[in-house]
Amino acid sequence: MTTINRDVIVVGAGPSGLTAAHHLAAAGRSVAVLEARDRVGGRTWTDTIDGAVLEIGGQWVSPDQSGLYEMLDELGLETYPRHREGSSVYVTPTGERIVYDGDDFPVGERTLAEMNRLIGIIDDLPAQIGAEEPWAHPRAAELDTVSFRVWLEGSPTTPRPSTTSPCSSPAGC
Repeated sequence: MTTINRDVIVVGAGPSGLTAAHHLAAAGRSVAVLEARDRVGGRTWTDTIDGAVLEIGGQWVSPDQSGLYEMLDELGLETYPRHREGSSVYVTPTGERIVYDGDDFPVGERTLAEMNRLIGIIDDLPAQIGAEEPWAHPRAAELDTVSFRVWLEGSPTTPRPSTTSPCSSPAGC
């Protein structure tokens, strides 16, 4: 067994973990970063699909993310504007590729209504929790320990999507 001696172990090689490791190393600490995936980046992920380079997750930097902007500047990395013109592409769970225009995904009415309901719940959470002391909210521990997938699949205390009527349409119900 190999032994690695470090002052600090950072779990996760996403932007937060890598930033923490960077600052710790700059402060003179020896650091090891542990990552379960075969790549760094966490939810930020660029991949090539059908010959096109696509940003798959966590690709936006918000104006209030000053720490991330500082790190991008320090690393000499650039951002670029989000492409909003033209058609969009939706790949269904079965792999069907659908090109569409407009703001709504090309899914059935029930699926679209459920998506909009969930977006409403997610948009309301920050207002309920508060940005100044989110850890002080009565549900902070619960919300911090549940993944989006687990929440979506059925946290009993969180409003969730209906799963009583499955749909077999590739584009949704």
